[in-house]
Amino acid sequence: MKHVKGILIFPDLSLAKHPRIENLLAFFKTNKNITCKIITLSRFKNILNQNSFAKTDDFGIYGSRLLYIEKYLDTEAAGLFVKKKHVIENYTNLFNQLWNSDSMAVPNPSVETTKVEIASLIDFDKNLKKNEPDKNKR
Repeated sequence: MKHVKGILIFPDLSLAKHPRIENLLAFFKTNKNITCKIITLSRFKNILNQNSFAKTDDFGIYGSRLLYIEKYLDTEAAGLFVKKKHVIENYTNLFNQLWNSDSMAVPNPSVETTKVEIASLIDFDKNLKKNEPDKNKR
């Protein structure tokens, strides 16, 4: 893998101030070849609907050969992998549209400069989880 770009979907942008999310954003900010932007769930859903992707709740693009499309059904997630080139191109175009417009997906707000290692990210998350109920599930 040469580079990972992700758009993180939040119920609202204030979630970026949550300690777990701040640490995740710092991880993205301080490591090479991995970057992210953030978007609100309502904006993301609007863009999906406007671009005829209404049956999609989330997706992941794995190069030009594989796509994962996910749909949430109540508390369950269901998904499928797709290898059809034209479908992958459509989702890639959608992702690029989101990525290239700061009015759609905003840049990572982290100002962290000290590298956050994956092990410390996981440890932080494990330790915080013990003391906190997860109120931010979709």
